[in-house]
Amino acid sequence: MGHSTLASLRTAAHVVRANRRRRTQHRKRPRVVELDGLTIELDKPWATPIIREGVYDGWYELPEREVLQQTLRIDDTYVELGGGLGVVATCACRIVGEAQVVVYEANPNLVEVIRRNARRNGFNPTVVNAVLGDHDGRTDFYVHEDFWISSLSPADGARRIDVPAKAFATEMAKLRPAYLMVDIEGAEIELLANDLPESLRAICVEVHPGLTGDAAVQRLIVSLIERGFSIDFEISHSSIVFLRR
Repeated sequence: MGHSTLASLRTAAHVVRANRRRRTQHRKRPRVVELDGLTIELDKPWATPIIREGVYDGWYELPEREVLQQTLRIDDTYVELGGGLGVVATCACRIVGEAQVVVYEANPNLVEVIRRNARRNGFNPTVVNAVLGDHDGRTDFYVHEDFWISSLSPADGARRIDVPAKAFATEMAKLRPAYLMVDIEGAEIELLANDLPESLRAICVEVHPGLTGDAAVQRLIVSLIERGFSIDFEISHSSIVFLRR
């Protein structure tokens, strides 16, 4: 039997095992699951059916995880805006170490989730409950039952809460990140129009044309290119855009 045949059989066996594991998870709804080699907690009210499906089936933040694995360097200072469950940030900790990872998350209900999931995997990154914007203070944030569509914009079914705000320019000057991961449900358009630190070599941003319109996304990308960034088309896919300079 040739090497290619053995490789194909191993791949098929892996797929069968993965499918069996997913079916078991959907049926038993376990409190703790494994995703990309990480242990993730799913035992709170925020773990809605669609969130659980994303984790059980492995597609939760999959594009970001794939881009990160290919592009984050061990000496990068990594800053993430919109931490979710902390999966991507914990993946970053595995590459650069917890001391070089800072996460900003607007939803106060997720801050401890991020910390707890990171600790489950042996890491303790800095997690800040705040929205980044023009200035320090407070701002409205609109929380959905499915946390990943919560945003700064009011919407049907969203609950308005008051959250801390920090000045983007001040935080960037303090941290001097090399790598910026951004998933903030449309607010990326305004935020990334700000001056960016010279230390920044890479941006991975999820764009949301359904919320902001295609024209706004195009203007953002053009602006970043004019500031010295270029799109890596081989790595970027779907709504995830990876740029480097």
